[in-house]
Amino acid sequence: MAASILSQDILAICLFLADGNIELSIEEVIHRAENYQKINDRHFGITRSDFHNLFHYWFIFDLGIKQLDEGIDDVKLKDVVIDILAYHSSHFNDEGEYWINEKETWDKEIYFVSIERRFGYDEKKYREKLMTKQKMKEFFEDQELTELHPESVMKFMEEIKISDKILFQCSRPGESS
Repeated sequence: MAASILSQDILAICLFLADGNIELSIEEVIHRAENYQKINDRHFGITRSDFHNLFHYWFIFDLGIKQLDEGIDDVKLKDVVIDILAYHSSHFNDEGEYWINEKETWDKEIYFVSIERRFGYDEKKYREKLMTKQKMKEFFEDQELTELHPESVMKFMEEIKISDKILFQCSRPGESS
């Protein structure tokens, strides 16, 4: 069964896995995601490799900042915070993992039925998620990212009412679904 995760939730997952440290490499964030999945018998996407593949394919095919045979240990979370928020969501299915562009639009009635089915949010909760995304954009755009301490990031997350429960909310039980 396909799965989707809003981009602000992907970023929140990354931030919690990194303990707010945006200097952490994406490779380390992925390693921590894999540990979370294994320890908690859960997965982000439809398999335990989806979170890893989402970033690897994105860097290679969409952003073009890496070659197929290159690692991503030199890409830091701070390097892609704003890029993540430029997307609407990520989508996972049997054909792969990819980012959904923010500019995609659907008929409103169909769209909100789709939002509830895809993300588990009713229209009110979805609108709150959009406001959260805007606050995240403002926070990270207004910061000198090289000066941003993990404590400040975690305090911000607390202020916008995002907790580590996002890890559970955006994952599914078992090795795959």
